[in-house]
Amino acid sequence: MGALSLFGMLLGVIVFVLLAFKAFNLQLSALIASVVMLIFAGSITLGSGDAATTYFGIDAVYQGVFNTWVSGVAGALKTYFFLLCGGAVFGQLLADGGATKSIAFALVDLVNKPKNPAVRRLFAAAFVPTMYIILSFVGISGFVIVFTVLGIGYELYKQLNVPWRLYCMGGASCASTILVGGAIQASNVAAAKITGTNSLTAGMGISLVGFILYYIVLILMLWFELKAAEKKGEGFMDTGAEFDKTGASGGSRENIPPIILSIIPFILVILLCAAFKVDTGLSLIIGCVVTIALFWKNINRASNIKKSVSSGMVGSFPPLMSVCCAVALGSVLKVLPGFAYLNQLLTNLPPLIAGSALSAVLSFIMASSTSAIPAMGSVIHEKFMEAGLSPAMSHRFMLMSSAPFGIMFHNAGVVNTSSLAKVPYKKAVSVYCRYSCLPALPGMFICLFLILAGVLK
Repeated sequence: MGALSLFGMLLGVIVFVLLAFKAFNLQLSALIASVVMLIFAGSITLGSGDAATTYFGIDAVYQGVFNTWVSGVAGALKTYFFLLCGGAVFGQLLADGGATKSIAFALVDLVNKPKNPAVRRLFAAAFVPTMYIILSFVGISGFVIVFTVLGIGYELYKQLNVPWRLYCMGGASCASTILVGGAIQASNVAAAKITGTNSLTAGMGISLVGFILYYIVLILMLWFELKAAEKKGEGFMDTGAEFDKTGASGGSRENIPPIILSIIPFILVILLCAAFKVDTGLSLIIGCVVTIALFWKNINRASNIKKSVSSGMVGSFPPLMSVCCAVALGSVLKVLPGFAYLNQLLTNLPPLIAGSALSAVLSFIMASSTSAIPAMGSVIHEKFMEAGLSPAMSHRFMLMSSAPFGIMFHNAGVVNTSSLAKVPYKKAVSVYCRYSCLPALPGMFICLFLILAGVLK
């Protein structure tokens, strides 16, 4: 039954991807994929201990959908509601207040300094992943970053005619931050607790090697991608036309606020989240209030406060539900017999390979190292300890082996960014998978080679 359920898991993921690629509704795609997985599961067990109940056949499908999947949607809605809605309103107010435009024009002036137009476009395109890396490193969720960077990226990419689909590099680049010691990331913090190490210093040397390699490979990939796009005649509007219709545009520098004033709301939200550990939703609400106070005249000139808040809130609902339904797909995965069967198969491998495979495969299946490390990190750590690794190296290698596979096609961030930026899912997921996986692989392989060679322990 475990093998058949594992087959159903893989088939369900394939169905989800194929439907999404066909531009089918992402919420229904997640539901249909969940049903496919449950049909092949044969049975599921819900609850634990004496309260555990096993359901078979049609009952398993029914309970899996109306209990597990719907509960997963509700749980995700509770988790992400204020985060996504608050972020959307924050982003809308910044755009209507002229702050995003002010920052974008300042950046345009900066990247226009090089005489080579290809270098200018590279600098402009690299801005988005660089901002994501910095903000993600200090603990800001990608779900928040997208709202703070989206408007700036839009203005910058349109000014320099960078293909808009490449905005999705930003979310993909978050994969790099768990490589670096000291990152205020849930997976890094969880790994520190599991291994009993210091998240700042654990495996710092190899973590820096992994991150530097990641960034170099990302820039090289971006350079060749821009060259290929230029050769094909691809520009901003090829994938940015739909987002351009949202009214976020505006090429005039008239009435934009000073750059120093424009960055205050961004800095405030970052400090509240990263330095003072204020709840993200509350931080965004405070950011909205400060933005209204700073840019009252501009917001009323472009629209009005009521319309800006309403537009941001209403615009957040479709991506919010898409994210919740995708997260609920992960909830179903966890209760399937195939999930337990896969864990058992992987733990039968040699300790070092088993640990790294568990980290990689579970990050892929759960579409997030943030979910995989807290859930299975203790098992992975045990395998690495059996292989003779120190706690510090166990900490770092479990993150390095999960990084290339934690932001795949069924990750909620892909769905969210695709919906918000109006980039077709198949275009967005192509960028996400390439720019999260490929740059992270060199560091993982070098670390594995050095461990096998006995250089790292």
